[in-house]
Amino acid sequence: MMKRIGLLLLFLLQLSCSREQREIRTALRMAGNNRPELEAVLKHYSSVGEKEKEQAAKYLIRYMPQHMSYQGDFEAFRSMMDSLLPLMNSAEKYNHYMSVITDSLKDRFKLRSDTRIITSDFLITSIEEAFQLWKNGRWAAHLSFDEFCEYILPYKIEDHQPLEEWRSMYSGMYRGKEVLINDAIDEFRGEPEIAYRSVRWRAMKELCLAYSDSIENTDLYDLRLLKEVPYGDCVSFCDLGLLLYRSKGMPVAKDYVPGWADRPGAHAWLSIFTRRGVSMPVNAFSSGDPIGEVQCRRFAKVHRRTFRPNEEIFHRLKQGYPIPAQLRDIFFKDVTDKYVKCEDVMAEVKKMPGRNVYAAVFDDQKWTPVAFGKRKGLGKVFFEKLARNALYIPVVLQRTGEQIPLGHPFFIHSDGRVETIVNNSRTGKATSVTMRRKYPAYWSLETVYDRTRGGVFQGSNDPDFREVETISSVFSDMNWSSYVQVSKVQSYRYYRFCAPKGGACDVGEIKFYDGQDELNAVSVFSPTGKANATPDKDPSLVIDNDALTWVTADDNQELWIGFDFGKPQTVTGLYYSVRSDGNDFYPGFEYVLRQWNGKTWEKKETFVATREVEHEFKELFEGTLYLVTCNTAGTQSRPFVVKDGKPFWM
Repeated sequence: MMKRIGLLLLFLLQLSCSREQREIRTALRMAGNNRPELEAVLKHYSSVGEKEKEQAAKYLIRYMPQHMSYQGDFEAFRSMMDSLLPLMNSAEKYNHYMSVITDSLKDRFKLRSDTRIITSDFLITSIEEAFQLWKNGRWAAHLSFDEFCEYILPYKIEDHQPLEEWRSMYSGMYRGKEVLINDAIDEFRGEPEIAYRSVRWRAMKELCLAYSDSIENTDLYDLRLLKEVPYGDCVSFCDLGLLLYRSKGMPVAKDYVPGWADRPGAHAWLSIFTRRGVSMPVNAFSSGDPIGEVQCRRFAKVHRRTFRPNEEIFHRLKQGYPIPAQLRDIFFKDVTDKYVKCEDVMAEVKKMPGRNVYAAVFDDQKWTPVAFGKRKGLGKVFFEKLARNALYIPVVLQRTGEQIPLGHPFFIHSDGRVETIVNNSRTGKATSVTMRRKYPAYWSLETVYDRTRGGVFQGSNDPDFREVETISSVFSDMNWSSYVQVSKVQSYRYYRFCAPKGGACDVGEIKFYDGQDELNAVSVFSPTGKANATPDKDPSLVIDNDALTWVTADDNQELWIGFDFGKPQTVTGLYYSVRSDGNDFYPGFEYVLRQWNGKTWEKKETFVATREVEHEFKELFEGTLYLVTCNTAGTQSRPFVVKDGKPFWM
């Protein structure tokens, strides 16, 4: 038995070696006229007998054909950046001027395969610098060779990055206590997380990079300019962080969510490989836990940026299959199980030819593939390491790019139980369900939930409200929007909303009613001589039929929001909404209830929301997947099923 195991291991080793040799030969062949440069690197380390460095060179060369780098007129790029940087004083202007730069200079830059442009001097220098940081540096001595290849060795941190000696460029930046702290505290000796904190603290004091989630992705042809631009998103922060921390020999990687399981968008952060042998998530240039900051968001997949391409995706790419946008960047490995509990799922699917099957999540508008699956016969597909507490559906991508549902949606519960969602509209029991929203209330709304409670509506015939009568209070059981009856019905020309005593609140919308008739104010105003807490916001935004615009009322600053109706008006009821995500049912907006029929979201009911906000759906079936969309405004929607007469957001 032991002999058989030994022979099997020997066979696998030989197979691995032959594969490496085959991939290196492919890289050399693809190098074309640049082949002598790559061969010179291999010959150099072979001749001096440095086996580890030779193996490192082989690692880089075998995966080099998939990598591309920009070549071009970087001086022209720097010159335009220098002239336009002072004008980039907002995220919108940043996007505009970066577009101007790239459009003006795009013909001066070309993406070329690294195998065809890299030089032996550059590659040898990069390998020597990496080994110096590993063997003689302070922060990477605990890495194995494989870990070294992942965290320290690569000559670039991002594809398309120009081939520059970035280690020497960045290693002297923001140096501080990390040079001495290793010698001062025995317990800290060799711990990269401690050194990272020291460098981060220094960088945070000097960098002017401001976060904005509205930044458009733009290739920065010279990554040195990342430290000069005024705005960036999480990806920009991570790229700069990788350059900075890796240049000092800290084993840092970029981890990212290609698509959330419960909302659109993505996210990226850094992870640092500690002496404990685990990866610790950190922010590039801010304190706090990047996972804790998004603690309530649902993961589907977490990927780690690598130099080595993902074998499965690369194989599909070579076979000519269309690759989903979220997986098109092939340099990653799956680390989902490092962050959340996962399940392997064998899903039943339609017997459709082709192996290009993916698990997709719903991102407000459509099913978006985030993980590849492997066919197991004609009727099953295997998905590995899918995060719990998420809804998935198997889809197939055809060569035309068309995405077709291949099976039933399934939800992986927090306890690991997999629930298949089957349309029960023909066989199930109908029930009525009352809802106020088309989207879950996420944690970002928590900060404004209490801000309006205790506020009051008042009436007066004096524009300065020297004599007032309180006509209604905001009740303690409020939601983000509500309709209240006026307790004292009288006629006033002026009405106002005041924040809770001693507090502040942000008001999105206010509507006044006399019976069933909506009243229109002549003007909306703030108190005379008082500077509004948000001077860029016009008080009339509370009547613009847009719940996403808001105005601050602050009792501490004696601010309120006043309404002039031009003449005395009787008010019997009030609708208001606080600053929120705009996903409550809004009066007068048209909504559509849809159900998943196995192929598409089929329309089931259309309704117009009333001022009371709540809407009763009279015939929903437990276990069937539903979705409410708005025809009037907004894009956010979330699937749900009915359980115990209530919506359960998936």
